[in-house]
Amino acid sequence: MKNAFLMFSIPAVLCGCPTFGPVQRDIGCPSRDFGEFAIAFTNSVDIQRRWIKDSVVFTYRDSVKDGVDTHVKDKRDIKFPVIETFKELTTFGLSFQVGLNTENSGSIYRIGTDSGWHVIYTFEKTELGCWMLSNVDEYNF
Repeated sequence: MKNAFLMFSIPAVLCGCPTFGPVQRDIGCPSRDFGEFAIAFTNSVDIQRRWIKDSVVFTYRDSVKDGVDTHVKDKRDIKFPVIETFKELTTFGLSFQVGLNTENSGSIYRIGTDSGWHVIYTFEKTELGCWMLSNVDEYNF
């Protein structure tokens, strides 16, 4: 075996090799319980990036201007964090509530205490039993 050689791979992070595109770690489901999942989702940008559908429907409803604007954003075009952390919410005088709409759908409600601005983040349960952000509805009252 004069010309034999050993093939092995070293992750690009360890060898300092160039990588092509962003390297994403697979983050497992934080919880199958929607309430626990919602808390983890609001407190981690990594979890937000992982548990969001490839395209998300954004709807803006403005009762002052009496208009509705709906569009779909590709995951790559979404600015993160999608929702503020619990600490940021309380700093800005905002709060959030978590609700299970159906067995396969849950929502996080971000509510302004003195403003008429409310945002509803809706999640769908995946086939594997975890949750993925599918819709963001913003209301200006």
